[in-house]
Amino acid sequence: MATNGKVLACGSIAGYNDRSKAVVHNWGIITTRRLDVKGFIVLDYFGRAKQFAGVVGRAYQEGKIVFKDGENVTVVDCSGDKFVNVPKTWNMLFEEDKPSGKLITFVSDL
Repeated sequence: MATNGKVLACGSIAGYNDRSKAVVHNWGIITTRRLDVKGFIVLDYFGRAKQFAGVVGRAYQEGKIVFKDGENVTVVDCSGDKFVNVPKTWNMLFEEDKPSGKLITFVSDL
């Protein structure tokens, strides 16, 4: 990070059941580079979800968002009558043998 940089923090789910995974180890860098760190959660932007999906969907279609080579992505289809599987799918994030990489839960085409 550059001096006076801004850091957005999200995705602390790894520390929900194991606090040792939610420890910040680089406070020295944060203070010496005078970084601004701001946390956010999905509920902060829930009212803009449809707008977000449109922007991100277009960016993906235009090739502006790509997955890194070798990056693991697990997509679970929970659309339609499979929507009842959302809690089971999200619970995978807390299991010891959870999938590595990204977990995408497909629920609907907007």
